[in-house]
Amino acid sequence: PAASSHPLAAHAASGTTCKLSHKDWTSFGYSYFEWLWVDRTTCATGRAVAKAHGKVRGWRCSRKVTAKSSFQYDATETCRSGSRTVQWKYTQNT
Repeated sequence: PAASSHPLAAHAASGTTCKLSHKDWTSFGYSYFEWLWVDRTTCATGRAVAKAHGKVRGWRCSRKVTAKSSFQYDATETCRSGSRTVQWKYTQNT
């Protein structure tokens, strides 16, 4: 994704947008997975947190629904553990 489309674009210099394989995109369990961003942690950790839908011991997560319809919603999930941050955007069919 373009840096300007990323909600943490102002912080992008300190974080990393992870490159994911097609297998990664399809194995996370979301209808559509748009991007994964990490700060002060690795993309491998980010993949693990996103794939577990944020249910990882020691991580606190919040979801912000950015758009909603009768059949799907768009959301950004942000998870933190100490100073580490993992964030991803996805669309989920309901």
